[in-house]
Amino acid sequence: MHTKEIPTHKPEMEQHMKHLRIETENMVKKIEFLEVSKRKLLGQGLGSCSVEELEEIDSQLEQSLKSIRARKAQLCKEHIQQLKAKGRMLLEENRKLCEKEIMLLEENAKLCEKCGGEKPGQQPPV
Repeated sequence: MHTKEIPTHKPEMEQHMKHLRIETENMVKKIEFLEVSKRKLLGQGLGSCSVEELEEIDSQLEQSLKSIRARKAQLCKEHIQQLKAKGRMLLEENRKLCEKEIMLLEENAKLCEKCGGEKPGQQPPV
């Protein structure tokens, strides 16, 4: 939308309307061009293309593929880094749990000694 005020005098209004018609026609042409370009990039409607046009489309597609592959590689690299970090965190958590298990086993052994040498789950001698 334009920030200009809409003219109120008839000659100005006609000039404004003419300008809008021309602008609309230009936009329609641009849309048609973009639709044709899109179809060609999708491999449709290539029968009327010259060798030069096909080479240009091929070049555009190659450049697009390079960009796509670079982005994909970057996302994979980031995901791998996140997984490695998570792996390190899980290893550290596992180490701490192993330490805790050893500590609990030691405490359990001490308690068993205090209770007369019975191991957990054993019945006292009769």
